[in-house]
Amino acid sequence: MTTNPPTAHQRIPEHTQDEAWIRAFLHRAQVGHLAHSQGEQPFVTPVNYWFDEANHRIIFHGSPVGKMRENLKQNPNACLEVSEHGRLLPSNTALEFGIQYRSVMVFGTVQKLQDEEERRAALYALLARHFPQYTPGKEYRPITAPELARTAVYALHIQHWSGKENWKDQAEQSAEWAPLPELSPTPAEPTHPDLYNPRPSQIVMYFAPWCPDSRRAQRVLQENNTPHLPIDIGKDNRAHRFVDSLTRRVRVPTILFPDGSLLIEPSNEALCQKIKSTSL
Repeated sequence: MTTNPPTAHQRIPEHTQDEAWIRAFLHRAQVGHLAHSQGEQPFVTPVNYWFDEANHRIIFHGSPVGKMRENLKQNPNACLEVSEHGRLLPSNTALEFGIQYRSVMVFGTVQKLQDEEERRAALYALLARHFPQYTPGKEYRPITAPELARTAVYALHIQHWSGKENWKDQAEQSAEWAPLPELSPTPAEPTHPDLYNPRPSQIVMYFAPWCPDSRRAQRVLQENNTPHLPIDIGKDNRAHRFVDSLTRRVRVPTILFPDGSLLIEPSNEALCQKIKSTSL
């Protein structure tokens, strides 16, 4: 008998996202919640994580002793939930109250890493993900052998995953009940003409604050005193879709120029050269 994967049969298929979206979301989000169990008792542990895309796994760490370690030793099957939430969405009917959300569910088996160098490299990658501005041996002391011995490093090997997004501006409303006062029609706020524009009048950088390349490009623009319009795609769903349409998958930073050209994840040299050749 064939067993369906845990991600089969999505209740609302139109909310389901593809693998490129899932990868981008796992790189962007900050905290996950790991579900593990002891017998029939479930547990959930919040974890900082690093998505090791090259090896298709999630890296996280914890204490070498404790409930999570014992549970995963007895049963390595686990699930990681990662989500973002926006505004609460009121409705004039009880069924349709909701919230803006994006989420990913990852299913797989957890392995406790044993090799010392692999553990050390995984921890440095985790630190670099959350603190890209700091360098071991410069701003902070490198990981020592005693510190490494006090830290358990785990890899969740991904077997299945699914992504969902429902970020609509308004919940469904019923025509059978009076509309909510705050949802009465109001004039739309004007949109900046350079937003979602493939040929803006100024340099526009679509970025994500979690992305080291975005931070690096921002520093280059600032050091060159280059006026630009920064757009955080994590806070603007339309900007996220716009970048996806330009790059075929969401890649940041994506920088648009008044001549209609664009740079995707440019090196410092390429960005500096383009800045010098751009006449504003």
